[in-house]
Amino acid sequence: MADSDVVSQDQHMVLVDGKGASVHTLSADGSSLSSTALVQPQVERAVYSENGAVLALVSSTQVALFDGCTQAPLCVVPEAQVVATSLSPLGRYLVTWKRLPPKPRPQPSSSGAENRSSGNDGEQKEERAEKEEESTGEESSEGSQENGNLAVWECSSGRLMTRLLQKHYDVDVWPTVQWSADESVAARLCRNQVHFYAPDKVGCSVLHRLQCENVARFSFNNHCPTATSVRLVTFATEKKGKPAQLTLHSYPDTERVLASKNFYNAETASFEWNRTGDALLATTTSLVDKTGKSYYGSTGLYLLDAKGTAQRIDLETRAQGPVHDTCWAPNGRRFAVVYGYMPSTTTVFSRSGEAEADLCTAHRNQVLWAPSSHLLMVGGLGGGLKGEVDVWEPLKLRKLSTFIAQTGAPFAQWSPCGRRLITAVLSPRLNVDNGFRVWSFTGQLLQQRDDFERLYAVRFRPDPEVPRRPLSPRSLEAKAPVAGDPAAPPAKKQPYRHPNFRNRQAVGGRGVVGLTPIVEADSGPKRYLTAAQKRQEQARAAAAADPNAKPRRRRNNKGRSDDGGSDGSAASSDAPQAAQAPVQEKLTPEEAAKRVRALKKKLRQIDALEQRKREGAKLTDAQQIKLADKNNLIKTLKGLESQTSS
Repeated sequence: MADSDVVSQDQHMVLVDGKGASVHTLSADGSSLSSTALVQPQVERAVYSENGAVLALVSSTQVALFDGCTQAPLCVVPEAQVVATSLSPLGRYLVTWKRLPPKPRPQPSSSGAENRSSGNDGEQKEERAEKEEESTGEESSEGSQENGNLAVWECSSGRLMTRLLQKHYDVDVWPTVQWSADESVAARLCRNQVHFYAPDKVGCSVLHRLQCENVARFSFNNHCPTATSVRLVTFATEKKGKPAQLTLHSYPDTERVLASKNFYNAETASFEWNRTGDALLATTTSLVDKTGKSYYGSTGLYLLDAKGTAQRIDLETRAQGPVHDTCWAPNGRRFAVVYGYMPSTTTVFSRSGEAEADLCTAHRNQVLWAPSSHLLMVGGLGGGLKGEVDVWEPLKLRKLSTFIAQTGAPFAQWSPCGRRLITAVLSPRLNVDNGFRVWSFTGQLLQQRDDFERLYAVRFRPDPEVPRRPLSPRSLEAKAPVAGDPAAPPAKKQPYRHPNFRNRQAVGGRGVVGLTPIVEADSGPKRYLTAAQKRQEQARAAAAADPNAKPRRRRNNKGRSDDGGSDGSAASSDAPQAAQAPVQEKLTPEEAAKRVRALKKKLRQIDALEQRKREGAKLTDAQQIKLADKNNLIKTLKGLESQTSS
């Protein structure tokens, strides 16, 4: 299916299934998806570098490296049973980690407890040596080449640069070896320290050490191609009553602290830098919620800026619950957060941490900015949600489309052009209904494949050179999905509503600071008026428009009643035509008699209300309006009686 919004060039994507890895090309209009020949069989994972220059395909026996643009083979890394891989930002270096082989059990000896104690002493000495080795970060070349399970490779030639020892692997901390955005310096996390190396000499000679007590994680601003200086953040956990700490440093003057924040109730932290590299979001988690509100622990969100500000984003006053996802706009001016118990709230914040707009309150758990910063995807993907996806234009608080991705699809990614969105159900998270779909930001389904027995990975190739132009009016006016279209969401069964309450449009985004919504929210709850109340409102509006009109009508009415019911031609010219219509209407004698009986009944009811009022009873607003309408009823009755008598 072709898309009305055509991009400037084709988009490349890599796909890893049970047969191997292949590279696909999505046409500019999205109408065709062509695949190349099989690149590598028996592949388990595919990893692109940040700039898309290198593609790493990981199998059980080796890691094959290819040129990300031409798919030409670069080299083969002979490393088997690789568990985790990471490429440097410019694609020059590769880091791999595999599990250590099990240690051989010591043979039982006949010397008894003495030998057992000496064996324990030997194991303790080995553990102390390993700890010292990890704390210093310096290892001998002979020992590291043979025993290290953390390896650093050169991508252009496949040369092994160094091997280090790392016992445990934590997906939240990986990679433990990182490079800056320009790859001018490398760093490694050690015990209570962060060691800095020359980019091609990791583990050989330490250039600088950053001392940080209880440091559990660090991060360069290496996802920031426009960063002008090298910065890093460290997270130190709580210990012996000391609070956890987030610290923002500069390099090479790491002793200079740009921003710092201390807090409690945090065991882990994840970081997200903005694209300019001078601000970051830190999401902290704790396994235990000390308030007892949640079984799954508690979360916190902190904002650190290179200008020296460090603050906690106050989300509890807006909605109670965890932080599901955060994402910076590529221009670094604002960020979006999905938080709160389901249905969760999605809010856009400015760079200073002030709330700009509440987009929606729905069952959503993911948020993702398009590379152009013009579009924002808010989706309920994975976690037992239905797979509903909203595409917003946040600067105008306008929802462009809503569609249903695959149920249980946890993966979503924007194309480099910011016009296409891919969603997928991947293995091993789900081993059924594996497949992917490519969507336009208007909600149009472009490509769909659900014929995989196992789909392990699918992702667009990063391409910083793709132009990111703003949205075109023609694409926004594209035809929306209709009922029956696979892209169209199924019609929801609506509850019964009274006819007076139907066809009332729902308001989109709420009031914002600094942004102008397309649809403004109502100032308060709507009032539903009776016919008499509507006439009162119309009379007040007419009096406000012409202040002299109402007193003039009152004098005319009074003069006409003093004259004993004259024809009042002058007064009749000022009276509304709707009030004269019942008198001038020609009715049959039967209809006139029926109207007279109805008016007399209303007058008897008014007399009863007047009697209750004289007795001190409190009347309602509707009863007061009925009393005020007595004179009009008397005039109408007189007109009907004169018509029947004539």
